[in-house]
Amino acid sequence: HTQWFLEKNLNCIYLNYPLNNDEKFLNFIDILSENKGFIGCNITSPFKKIALKAHSLELSSEVKKIGSANTISKTHDGKAILSNTDIFGVEKSIQILMPPEEQYEVIIFGNGGSAETLKYYFENDIFCLKCSIITRNDSVKNIEKCGDKIIYVNHSQLDSFYKPEHKNPILIINTIPIDDSSNQLPIKLWEILTKQFSLKNFYFFDLIYRDTFLIQFFKIQNIPVLNGETMFFTQAKKSFEMWENYLTGGVK
Repeated sequence: HTQWFLEKNLNCIYLNYPLNNDEKFLNFIDILSENKGFIGCNITSPFKKIALKAHSLELSSEVKKIGSANTISKTHDGKAILSNTDIFGVEKSIQILMPPEEQYEVIIFGNGGSAETLKYYFENDIFCLKCSIITRNDSVKNIEKCGDKIIYVNHSQLDSFYKPEHKNPILIINTIPIDDSSNQLPIKLWEILTKQFSLKNFYFFDLIYRDTFLIQFFKIQNIPVLNGETMFFTQAKKSFEMWENYLTGGVK
């Protein structure tokens, strides 16, 4: 972002502020939003959901629907708006990875803020038939249906939850920020689906911004893969456009 500010000759700098708990994060956001020199920021995991509780922020219509956010921007009347630009990154990534206008099913590992954005996207994609979210959250006891498309599955039910009605392509998505061999659940699921149901048509999307252990594994299986770099760049560009619009009054 700092490089983009320099290229546009805008007097701004992009800084990293590591925070380690929800209370510190919310206090920091409320203080930051009142600062006259503050024009916006990005929010990363694990704060994409808790950000909606910040008293100083006004929620955009998309954030109200999604339940997760990653960007704060200022309006010219001084309001700090909470937005979600991740959704643009998800859309771009799916367009690159998946065949156009072909029905498919999705299985997501993880239930954090990024998963909320993915869930919202797939709920509204007419080509997605079903979206299963695998979670370690103890509030999900076994298998719980949420709406027409969404199913929450406790990770302990990994070998029994899937009931293939059709042999549609399956998109497996990892949102868990672990890049080593300890993250075996997506591989275990793939083995179950290939051996138990003889399914062969898979795609794999990892939200981590580089080729991970899982990316390398699925590449070896000749499965089309995509890491999170496209999503990262696309959402970052959308955030920057919001801040640039504030600084320039919409004149570029």
